[in-house]
Amino acid sequence: MTRPRENPAAEEAQLLAGLRVTELTDERGFLAGKIMADLGAEVTKIEPPAGDPERAYGPWLGGVEKPEASLPWLAMNTGKRSLALDLRHPAGMQVLNALLEKTDVLLLSLGVAWAEGMGLDWPRLHADFPRLVCCSITPFGLEGPRAGDDGHDLVVVASGGNAWMTGDAEGPPLRCSMPSSYYHAAPEAVVGTLQALHARDPTSCATLTAAASKPWTTRRCSCCSTPTRRASPSTWPSRQVASWPGDSSSVPTWS
Repeated sequence: MTRPRENPAAEEAQLLAGLRVTELTDERGFLAGKIMADLGAEVTKIEPPAGDPERAYGPWLGGVEKPEASLPWLAMNTGKRSLALDLRHPAGMQVLNALLEKTDVLLLSLGVAWAEGMGLDWPRLHADFPRLVCCSITPFGLEGPRAGDDGHDLVVVASGGNAWMTGDAEGPPLRCSMPSSYYHAAPEAVVGTLQALHARDPTSCATLTAAASKPWTTRRCSCCSTPTRRASPSTWPSRQVASWPGDSSSVPTWS
């Protein structure tokens, strides 16, 4: 008889032990970082000096309104380290670059234009950090006519068909109460990132993986081509808080 595992959750949490992840995301990418943290990765969430805007939303743990008590924030960011950096200042970028030197995965979801403006586009990242795996979560992907377009969850579920299949068949399209496009994109982003890591052997360079948060396509009836109220997944291409000053020597060291 097989002896039951004493703590399965703790064992599974070590699947990504030793993996170093730097996260530059908004709510579109929070869950991706949390999944990796829950699986044992060391995830460092970069926040602006005033803290991530999501910290300002309630309800509040214990009923006390304060940045570290935001339940929406805690639900998606527990298990991560938090590092406050002003990336508009050269000193902040210096610290970030020093961190990326020792990072395996960079998670991005702040938009294509933002990344390019900050010098965090893929050509530059790949040239400076050839073994870095970069995962970009965007509303409409990195290629195609709408690449680079921004969009809230409502835009994504409406254009992707998710809202059309939700609700009564005779009623108008409905958005789910939670940002379902973000929660679809996050696990797909993690899977794509793990595939890229698997392909990166000790001597090869890494790659870019992209996850679009528009994961639904509508189907049509095979006999009359009428749109049906169904949808299916579609594939897309690929609490410790601290603030560091500009001196790169003060970046936390990895053990």
